Amino acid sequence: MTSGYIGVSWFVWAGLAAVAGALFTRIQIPKQTPHTAGLTHLALQWFHSITWFLLALSFLLRGLQAGPPVLADVIGLAGLGTYLAFLTTYVLSSRPSSNAAQPVRNAARPIRRSGHRARPSRCGH
Repeated sequence: MTSGYIGVSWFVWAGLAAVAGALFTRIQIPKQTPHTAGLTHLALQWFHSITWFLLALSFLLRGLQAGPPVLADVIGLAGLGTYLAFLTTYVLSSRPSSNAAQPVRNAARPIRRSGHRARPSRCGH
């Protein structure tokens, strides 16, 4: 068994990552997840927790020294890829769509420019 990372056992890291993964299956970080569909919904709902489970598996393999160390590296990098896919989906789904209604300026209120007073309309409206 190896000493782990910063003196903490790989099994402790695996346990912490597994707990985080389990929590994120119940806790949805992006609030817009229920309002999405298809692959966007899948990524926002599950990719964050899958990231933690992949990290837990990577830590567990390191602790058990099962298989070549490169296997744990590949699984850890798969976790990174999953997290990057989650972040990209989150950022793109958080943007307002280009066809969203633009805010309309209140036409009843005159626009005030600095140093100028608004004049009443002469047309009687």
